[in-house]
Amino acid sequence: MATNQERKLSKDVVKAIGAMPLWAWDPSYASLHRKALPEAIDEDDEEQSFRQFVDMGKREPNARGTGRWLVTRERNSIAIVCIGDVEEATVQGVKSYLSAFFYGRMQVELHSSFPNVHVQEDDKSISSKEKGTKKDKNAKPKDDSTLIMGSYAYSVQQANVDGELCFEVFSLFDMLAYAVDDDEKHSNPYYCVIALVNHGLCEQVDDEYLAVLGRACGDRVCVVDARHASATTKKGTHISKNSVSVTQTVAKRNLRTLLATTAHETLHCFGLDHCITWQCLMNSHQVDEHEFLFLSPLNLKKLVYAMLPPSDQTKQGNDTMLVNRYVIQRYNALGGVLKSLGFSKDATWAYRKASLVEEATKGSGGGRNVAPVSSRNNTRDHHGGGSRKKKQQRKMY
Repeated sequence: MATNQERKLSKDVVKAIGAMPLWAWDPSYASLHRKALPEAIDEDDEEQSFRQFVDMGKREPNARGTGRWLVTRERNSIAIVCIGDVEEATVQGVKSYLSAFFYGRMQVELHSSFPNVHVQEDDKSISSKEKGTKKDKNAKPKDDSTLIMGSYAYSVQQANVDGELCFEVFSLFDMLAYAVDDDEKHSNPYYCVIALVNHGLCEQVDDEYLAVLGRACGDRVCVVDARHASATTKKGTHISKNSVSVTQTVAKRNLRTLLATTAHETLHCFGLDHCITWQCLMNSHQVDEHEFLFLSPLNLKKLVYAMLPPSDQTKQGNDTMLVNRYVIQRYNALGGVLKSLGFSKDATWAYRKASLVEEATKGSGGGRNVAPVSSRNNTRDHHGGGSRKKKQQRKMY
């Protein structure tokens, strides 16, 4: 067994990860997994250990019966709902990235039940089939709208943030929860629902409304600001949407942020909390020039645990060939998608990680284990979920 120094992992990190099979950590991976940037994490963030993550999955279902993060054969799909006019190529880019990210177990599809989703300002007449209800807030927003999804209408709260009207995220959750667990029909296949929103988003924190890039909640629904990302612009051109003109370079950066934020919020639906040890897609703040599209070794272990059926999970360090193969195939799939979207450096990272995992696990029938450490569950929000923000500047370009 390698020493901690050879692993380049601190004692606290080793405790957080618990058992470490070769696909989760090998010293050869160290150059790809750098320390988290100070500006990407909050002071009150704490690392969620693997054991805490597993314990969260054992919690009783919430009042709506939607449960926690456990994937079942009956619910093995991720639904995407577009609120507003989100570019089709961008939606397809998000879909392909998530399909590779949750490789092999989750189907990612556009939701077919809510065509022609649009917002109607200041119209209270369309309410005959209203399912959603406006949430009570200590400080009421300045305006609201009717969000029409097919034949249903929902009252959605808005608040003014830096001169811009933004949707209050929890009023969106009220309606999206029905797509996860309809009160009338319990047969839908969706594990979680992602709303890509062509509108600013905000959340109330201490009687103040703050802009957020995305937010998730314990009902396995999440929303993401998709206004300014584009997967189709050509070099040197400009795109204009919502009266915002951006260059191809900025649009591509915004697409990168959209991919990371969408995966980040979806992972909250799976029970993953923020990461503070490594650069990771689960860092709580988005930092433009250092946006990371991959998981830390600890969070990769959590994702593999959630993705593979219990019968496929290795026990006590026995045969790991199936998991080794899964991890390698997943990184290669991510590399292919990122290359197709124009993120060549990220594709190279994914291919490199796949190669290193293949080399480290070659001929290995088991993992190198460190005894798991018992610890209390200290996840930050008992309701589940979390928000993602830009550091310092909270609005997207």
